[in-house]
Amino acid sequence: MLRACRRLLRPGGRIGFYTIVEAPGLPAAARRRARAAGPWAAAMRSDHHRLLAAAGFRGVTELDVTPAFAATAAAWLAETEPHTAELARLEPPGAFAHRQADRRRMLAAVHSGLLRRVLLLARTNEGRVTGSQFGGHLWLRRHPTVVRTRSRPAP
Repeated sequence: MLRACRRLLRPGGRIGFYTIVEAPGLPAAARRRARAAGPWAAAMRSDHHRLLAAAGFRGVTELDVTPAFAATAAAWLAETEPHTAELARLEPPGAFAHRQADRRRMLAAVHSGLLRRVLLLARTNEGRVTGSQFGGHLWLRRHPTVVRTRSRPAP
């Protein structure tokens, strides 16, 4: 999906997305608990920095937004609690309760330092403009390494 997003962006374009990741430096047992408590993205074998780089993005910035996420998630759970019966009727039996339990488990893992919420920002390669002469017109194309513009053929 990241490669498809990359193709949609013009050179120098930016992408940003939120995700939940394991906290760095966890021992193996804590990593297993984090993966069990978090969404599927927390259980990825490759990190997002490598995935973005493989898709052609550069300049990856990671911002930790865990405190704001934890506050929002706790408020969401507290505000939905009085409406549990109404919300549960809108879904198949047990689905709402199951999701609420998943959210509580994930929030507990965030509070215990197993999971973090991050905002990842990256940009496409800037590319460099190169020129070539064709039929008396200057045609421009993007090239990752060559910097050259010509309005006439080289001797």
